[in-house]
Amino acid sequence: MSQDYALLRVAPAIFITNLPVLCMCVISYLIEGLTIMWEITCYNAPAGAMLPQTLMGVFASVVTYVRATRPAPPTCAISRVRS
Repeated sequence: MSQDYALLRVAPAIFITNLPVLCMCVISYLIEGLTIMWEITCYNAPAGAMLPQTLMGVFASVVTYVRATRPAPPTCAISRVRS
């Protein structure tokens, strides 16, 4: 299970044009950031726990910005080769 979770973290670098994968990745970042926030507020986690939470927010923002500003990919690469 942890290997799948780690793969999801690097998914934006591998599946650049796959919108469902990017969406799952951003949702994963959001859940991880909220979980870290909950640990900090409820269990007095050390101040060093803010770094991963901040990184989750930065990564989610970067993925969302890049996907929103890039032009839509072609629907099928094979159709471009044939024409």
